[in-house]
Amino acid sequence: MKKNIFFPLAFLIALATPTGCVRYNNDHSETAVKETYESNVSALSPADTEILMNQVAEREIQKRYKKYVPDKAFARAEIFGIDRIGDKGSAYVYLNTAEFVIFKGKAYEMSGSSGEAIIRFIYTENGPQLTKIDWSEDGGGHDAWIKKNFPETFLKKWSAYDAHDKNGTNKIGTAIGKEVEKTLGVPVETENLLEIDTDNETFKIIKTIDTLPLGRFDVKTIDRGKLKKREK
Repeated sequence: MKKNIFFPLAFLIALATPTGCVRYNNDHSETAVKETYESNVSALSPADTEILMNQVAEREIQKRYKKYVPDKAFARAEIFGIDRIGDKGSAYVYLNTAEFVIFKGKAYEMSGSSGEAIIRFIYTENGPQLTKIDWSEDGGGHDAWIKKNFPETFLKKWSAYDAHDKNGTNKIGTAIGKEVEKTLGVPVETENLLEIDTDNETFKIIKTIDTLPLGRFDVKTIDRGKLKKREK
């Protein structure tokens, strides 16, 4: 199934209403699960995890604005467990991906996705090599998909995991924000939103203003202008 893609303005609107996560489908093997429980041959080191997440980010994010601004893809995951058959691995995760651009000295999130997934990869001498990402089903089929496709031990870890903090903020999203600031060297903008129109080569920075009734808001443009293509 197609995964959810959110853009900042749509994401703010979605905060007022419940939404599903992104999903897909795949089976797991009892042999693979048993191997996971009996040894650590399936484990990924922090360095290998970073290698895999970089591949996930590049696979999932389409960097649509790189002609105009620095554009980078990020991915992080809460890994509930990994099973392995031979050189093939499957990581059962809650996954976040995000696209950030640098504009006028700040990092703006332009798109992203989040939800449970199974990350398929191959173990190699140079680290894991991504082969496929199976996103969980959306809507009413979500929990059934998880129960069908996550091994029992990993399912328990998933059940105990809360993707959001006490303020309702996505915890992995917060971690990605810190990574963005460290990697890009600029602060993440958390109040205003950037819109880029590649067809007309224009930009707008907008601010959302809460209005009544609850869940409604107005949008105010605080900056706008033309974009220039970056030098190659």
